[in-house]
Amino acid sequence: MNRIKLIFLLVFSVVVWHVEARAKQENDLQRVIKTCIKASDADEEFVKLTFDGKFQPSLEFKEYLFCFAREAGMVNLDNSMNNDVIEKMTAKILKDKRAAKEIRDDCDNTLYDPLNTVYYTFKCFITKIKEMSSAKKRRRRS
Repeated sequence: MNRIKLIFLLVFSVVVWHVEARAKQENDLQRVIKTCIKASDADEEFVKLTFDGKFQPSLEFKEYLFCFAREAGMVNLDNSMNNDVIEKMTAKILKDKRAAKEIRDDCDNTLYDPLNTVYYTFKCFITKIKEMSSAKKRRRRS
């Protein structure tokens, strides 16, 4: 009987730890979003539409994306994209490492300035993730 209690306690502890870790990640994400909206003066309502694939080519929005990417570790100290981090995040979203690598290769943009590099890289990633997610849903229905 003690062994069952110990196993239950261990499983319960892992679940609680996981829930707390997810809550911390969510809080960190919200903090980064708020910090970057304030720093860039981007439109908060438009920022919320980003993950629906709606991008605003304004300077404020590009500054927001750059701030977000830098805070999330997606931009290196030299302002180049950290494609390894982006690929890992994409793999987590899609639950598919091969697809994440394919997107990384398709979206590897290095442009004339860091703001545009981040903007067009994000735009490409979000578009490709949405396309792959839609394709997976269609395959499941078939």
